[in-house]
Amino acid sequence: MININKIVLKDYNECLSYLLNFKENIDSVDTIIAFDIETKNLNLYKNNLLGFGFAYSDKEGAYFVTRNFSKEEVRHLLKLINSFKSKIVLHNAYFDISQINYMFNMKFKWTYDTYIFAHALHSNVLLYAESKDKSNSLSLKELCKTYYPEIYGYEEELNKIKNSICKKEHIPIRKFEYDLFDDDTLAPYGVYDVVATYRLFISLKQEVKEALNSGWNIKELLQLKHEATKKYREAKGNGIRINRDTILELNSEWNVIVKEKKESILNNESIKKVESILLRLKIQKEMEKKELKIKNKKEVEKDIEKLNKYIDKTQYITQKQLDKLSLESKFNLNSPIQKKILFLEILKLEPLKFNKADAKGNKSPKLDKEFLDYYKHIPLVNDFLEYSLYNKGVTSFLGVGSEDSEGLWNLTFEEYPLNHPNSNLQGTITHRIAQNSVNFQQLPSRGKLSELKKCVIPRHDNHRIVAFDYSSAELYILGALSQEPKFIYAINNGLDLHSSMAYNIWGDKLIIDDNIIEKEELDPEFNGKSLRDLNNNGVDIIKILNILKNYFPSYRFDAKAVGFGLPYGIGVKGLANNIGKTTFEASKVLEEYMEYNQKIKEFMDFNKDFLCANGYIEGKHSQRLYMGNAKGYDWRTPKDYNSKNWEAIKELRKSTNYIIQSENAMVLYKSLVTFFKEVKKLKLDKKILLMTTIYDAVYLSVDISISDDYIENLLKKHFEIEYFNGVTFKIDISKGNNMKEV
Repeated sequence: MININKIVLKDYNECLSYLLNFKENIDSVDTIIAFDIETKNLNLYKNNLLGFGFAYSDKEGAYFVTRNFSKEEVRHLLKLINSFKSKIVLHNAYFDISQINYMFNMKFKWTYDTYIFAHALHSNVLLYAESKDKSNSLSLKELCKTYYPEIYGYEEELNKIKNSICKKEHIPIRKFEYDLFDDDTLAPYGVYDVVATYRLFISLKQEVKEALNSGWNIKELLQLKHEATKKYREAKGNGIRINRDTILELNSEWNVIVKEKKESILNNESIKKVESILLRLKIQKEMEKKELKIKNKKEVEKDIEKLNKYIDKTQYITQKQLDKLSLESKFNLNSPIQKKILFLEILKLEPLKFNKADAKGNKSPKLDKEFLDYYKHIPLVNDFLEYSLYNKGVTSFLGVGSEDSEGLWNLTFEEYPLNHPNSNLQGTITHRIAQNSVNFQQLPSRGKLSELKKCVIPRHDNHRIVAFDYSSAELYILGALSQEPKFIYAINNGLDLHSSMAYNIWGDKLIIDDNIIEKEELDPEFNGKSLRDLNNNGVDIIKILNILKNYFPSYRFDAKAVGFGLPYGIGVKGLANNIGKTTFEASKVLEEYMEYNQKIKEFMDFNKDFLCANGYIEGKHSQRLYMGNAKGYDWRTPKDYNSKNWEAIKELRKSTNYIIQSENAMVLYKSLVTFFKEVKKLKLDKKILLMTTIYDAVYLSVDISISDDYIENLLKKHFEIEYFNGVTFKIDISKGNNMKEV
């Protein structure tokens, strides 16, 4: 560990004097301050500030012990820092600023976030964390391991003390709260945090300079990500209002269904057969241990002999798994092994898909929602489907009566029915937001559980929800970046993209009959003609595409599956599964689609070549996404499928997808930032509030005094923008009194 001068200030007047001296003698527009807060826990609602760190040098830092200060005293110190000319740097500013905003009802200014810098420069670190080593991340601690190993490890002593306290007080590690540390223990940790942040900023700033010198225009990316992060933090501060009465209504309704379905399942004869197997397994185990004395031993042994013969025939259940089942006697609706016995051995249902093979080459079948949906015509399976669905709704999404649940109920309070979701722009490789507490991206948009969205209501009583999303944004971006003229023509002329693709590829095969002529009021002379013939004879293309959509839907479906699948590196086998055709049929569909859209193939091939040459891909908005396994790989003459080459192949499949997703996110952030700048300029920032974004959709809480026409025109002005190569995004706008209605 390096020698750092650690200043610890415990008295309010000492703290005030230190900051005033800084303001008078050091503060300037060229000064960098690293800042960090230490809190009791991570809970926004139930938290308090223990102290904060302050450093303007790589060799010295101060820690302000504030746990015993009044709220007004802490607020005064923070306001004083707010008045400084210096640039304030944090690591993961989103957390610190949200806490300050909530605890002290004040805005705290900040300039830079080293978390954003690190993510922009090194998305490969996050990629590595996701795929291999979960401990390797963009956290301050892990970044120090790379940049400043002489500082790395300062948490280790603190963790030893934490473990000691937990052991002594019989507290689970996961429930430990930092106020259990005394100030003398926590203070050095607080100083090291800010000194590490200061040093990290200096290093990352130099990397940005080098990047700019190399021709990478990262400055625009960093500016956009900082501005967008501030907007999402503001949205978190606004909070999303939850209707707790609706939660209780749904909870009551769904619990009744869960109970009914559970009873129906457990009373089924097939369940009794499973329980019979469990009983015999238990008897067998006890007899092996010589713990069972029984009069009819021979009869039992005969039953066991039958059971063993049955076990030998099982395809998907190992002896080890059956040994575990010997400890159970009643059917467990949530037991994967018991469900295997029920569905695969008792009901004799064929698996649809399998998980990846284990070390021994065994593939476990997937008994997921797709499996249940496929066999839902069987009453028992349908009961399982309904039970699983509504049980998830009750436990995971609602969470009434469960303290450990992160459902809507526990993340709001009766006196304060607001949720403040974390929207992390650095939580994914592609810059799209990762969200928790609550993750509104996971609220079902379709199906029976979509009723959950009724719980999400406007921020104020005099507001309504206005929502919009980009129509097929990813395909718009694919068309624009590939410069595929057929895509661009369809987009710019307002044609249904998937119908247009299907028509252009297969229009000669799609033959008109008398039924279509009669229903669509076409000239009888078109009987036996193709859709292409209709177009050649002057029938409007919009009408032709509607005929295709209504009477030849499978062709549109195929075109849609390929269009959305291509950026994700879909292969013949995956496409066959998606469209319900053989691999031969799917290969023909894929071949015809790519033959018609040559520019898309060229674009995807270019991305692969670029990745293999450079070890990264680059988007239009200057984001670089590092995937080093593919560097140097010759994908045009593939090598053996060893582990290293397989990693390269996986990255190649993702290359186009990463660009499109990243570009999609950047377009949204840029539009959001410019939109809310104008909202503020128009002095409507109290009447138009950002609630959240869910992928390509944006949800606003809008004052009812703002007319529909006004808000729609304002949204179209900022979000229906020209992206590239003449492609202009379109948005679909809707309004309602809750998220379900929009």
